[in-house]
Amino acid sequence: MSQNQIQEATLFASRHDHVEKRLYIAGVVFSSLFAILGGVCFFVTTRLPETSSTWGMFLLVLGTAFLLTAVFRFFWKSKCLVYTPTGSMISARSIYFDPSFQERLTEAVSRGQLHPDPVWKSSVSGSLRLDVLMSEDGSFGAIQLFRYVSYTYKPLTAIVYLSEAEAKEAKLFLVTL
Repeated sequence: MSQNQIQEATLFASRHDHVEKRLYIAGVVFSSLFAILGGVCFFVTTRLPETSSTWGMFLLVLGTAFLLTAVFRFFWKSKCLVYTPTGSMISARSIYFDPSFQERLTEAVSRGQLHPDPVWKSSVSGSLRLDVLMSEDGSFGAIQLFRYVSYTYKPLTAIVYLSEAEAKEAKLFLVTL
């Protein structure tokens, strides 16, 4: 695949037939609880006597924190990716590596075979980034490798979708990191 084709599609921005975004009910319920707690804090603040200004200020700050957290969670955490054939949630993750692993990682990702190996060492940051989508049950996986060049990560490989056996092996690889 040419470099131009690789640059057009990145893993987190592309679509797959069996992956869809769904409403995350537990996240919405949790956000609703935060909103209710924030409202309760504001209501209690109005019922406090004038002499308890310290408690009033504390409840105002607490209520504001609850409401801001609720708004954040409603807008950014209320959806999740789901692998439709099994109904399993998909987690998105980026793993960083030292450039000394570039050749081996490029080959492994291109083949779609990430084997658990004690040689692999991830780091907090690095010039190689492996983007991974993995279902909780290990029946779906997708990977793509990037290299940091000119202040941005550029794709080194195309998106590789993993079969069920490859996905389970890649999940073991992720656990060993």
